Amino acid sequence: MAGSRLNLLRALPDHVAEPPAQTAIKRYLTSEAIEIGELNPDADPAQLAFELKALLVAANNAFILLDDPTAFARARHAISERLQS
Repeated sequence: MAGSRLNLLRALPDHVAEPPAQTAIKRYLTSEAIEIGELNPDADPAQLAFELKALLVAANNAFILLDDPTAFARARHAISERLQS
């Protein structure tokens, strides 16, 4: 199923409060996606997981603190762009 792991990673912006297990899931999905050719083989799973988390936190902050209704859509777009690079 091509793209299935990427779709799972893209779906994660709906889950902003993230326990350590969810970060581990992101690392695992990233590693799997690299192995089957869905992500660039030079991608660092830990770095990518960190960046995804940072985008989620930024979206949450913009939504809560700035009352930005576009924050989560922007985060989804940024995550999709990052996963395609």
